[in-house]
Parts: sequence; structure tokens; C-alpha cells
Amino acid sequence: MMKLKTIAALTASVLSLQVHAACLDEAGRFELKTLKSSEGDIVVVNDYASGLQWQHCPNGMTTKECLGDPKVVYTRESKDSFYGKAAEAFNATLDGKDQGWKTPDLRQLMSISDLSCAHGTNTKYFGLGISTAKIDEYMAAMDKLESDFKAIVGKPFYDAKAQWEEDLANDTKIQALIAKRNEIDAKLNAVWDWDLYDRRNEIEKDLKEASPAYGEMLTAANTYSNKFQWGDSKLGILSPIKTQNKLPFMYHQRYVSTDMLSMHIKARPYMTLTSEGVEGVSLPWIYTSMGHIPYLQRLVRPIPAEG
Repeated sequence: MMKLKTIAALTASVLSLQVHAACLDEAGRFELKTLKSSEGDIVVVNDYASGLQWQHCPNGMTTKECLGDPKVVYTRESKDSFYGKAAEAFNATLDGKDQGWKTPDLRQLMSISDLSCAHGTNTKYFGLGISTAKIDEYMAAMDKLESDFKAIVGKPFYDAKAQWEEDLANDTKIQALIAKRNEIDAKLNAVWDWDLYDRRNEIEKDLKEASPAYGEMLTAANTYSNKFQWGDSKLGILSPIKTQNKLPFMYHQRYVSTDMLSMHIKARPYMTLTSEGVEGVSLPWIYTSMGHIPYLQRLVRPIPAEG
């Protein structure tokens, strides 16, 4: 429970941050270093604020340009397996000894996320394994898709909602029914009660009878939500969710932590839509790790004595 509360608080705070084309200046915090390995030069980053040394690229990629393919992991493997194997393999490319490299925990990962940056971290020091120009291209395409979707598919809902709000403002009976429903919702959120739930359904029925616009708005909201999930081939509109999920793996920048939570290094919120047609944004930042999804790793260790 504490972990979920922490995530909620952190997500709420970062949503208010302003994103800049370049990161806010943190002079002297980071320094790039190079390690020799059997697979080529491994660029690492010293973070003098945290005392940690990071891989510059996603694990498996080499040189400052992040060449090669990342070594992805799936959390359906055992913890010891996917946390330990990556560090063991990385150490083997150096001198085969345990040098303290490990999968980071969530707080360590969060320390290199910077939502003042256009791409969610300072890419001068933390390479993404994909060009920022390509990420910008995908972001622009998603922005246009979501804008077109709201303008075309959302219009019937917006029109019905405007009529409903006009009815609500001018009808004390409707306002009283809404107040009763909200009171029941508050009680149901605290303790579930089937009798109260039945009473809520009765109020919903009364609302539809008192205002046809209310029923029309609910129908339009449900249609809007369904098309958000599945798109509309007749209108030639793609689903924002399906399109987002089909973007290339490297675009999502999902990094696994030892807390069974993953963190996205990204600064672009996604559009969200409830079944009631309520729009919002979701910063794709921290999620529970799922076994079927491939994750990147960025290994970490304390900065060694030799720097």
C-alpha cells in the first residue's frame, strides 16, 4: 500500500513539471567514463549527486552512440534469474569478477529521470538506444492522432455533454438527483453495499427520465470510449491506445527495477478516456512489471574508488 501511495504522490508531482527542449542545467553532476570490455567500449556515467555509476546505454549496447542490440528481459523469469543473469553477463565482459553491477531499485531509477527534459532524462549522459529525432517523430504522430480523434470522434459526446450541462444548470430536480448519487458514490467508495448500489441505479434511471440529454450523453460517452479503444474504420480513425501499443519497443523506454515495478524514461503524457467520456492524461512513468512485456535494463553500481 505504501508503495502505491508513493507512486501516486510522485506521479501527481511530476505531472506539473514544465518540459524543456533542453534539460535544466546541473553543472558538474554527471561525467562520462569509458570501461574496456570484450564486447567493445562501455560508456558509463558517474552521478556525483547520488554516488552511483550507471551504464550510459541500455544494457547490451556499446560505445557512446549505443551501438548493437539491447539485452531485454522478461519478468516472468524468476527474480534471481533476470536480475542476476544480466549483471553476471556484464561482469563477464569486463574481467569476470563481481564489480558490484546490479539491476537498480525503483528509487535509483527515478534519480536519473528528469521530466524537465524533452525525452525524460538527460540524453547527453543517458543514451536511449534510439535517436531522439525518431522519438520526436513518433510523438508528433501520436499528438496528431489524438487531436484528430477528439475533434472527429468526440464531437457527438461534446455536443450531448453541453446539452446535459445546460439541463443540469436550469433544473433543481436534476441537481438534487446528482447530489444524491454523489453521496451514494462516496459511501460506496468507503464500504461496498449492494442495497446502496441498487439505489444508485434507481437514481440513474430517474436522471435519464428527467433529462433525455443525460441518457444521450451516456450513450455518446460509451461510444467515444469504445472507439478510443478500438478505433473506427468507417471514419478512418485509428485507436490511440492500439496505435500507442504498436509503436516500436525502443520508443517506450521501459526499464525494469528490483521492486517488480518498471519505469518509463519519457516526458510525453498519453491521452486517457474513461467510460464516462472524461478525458485526462497519464504520464507513462511507473507501472507494475508484467511478464509478457520485454524490458530494458540499465545496470548500476556505486562509483568505484578509482572513479
